[in-house]
Amino acid sequence: MFRFMYIYIYAHIHVTTITVCWYDVCSH
Repeated sequence: MFRFMYIYIYAHIHVTTITVCWYDVCSH
């Protein structure tokens, strides 16, 4: 259960980081 939560949180942060970086690149 703990591992599942860790993967879920890690994936969420990873996707958010990619989205922010992609948005930042497109803004420039």
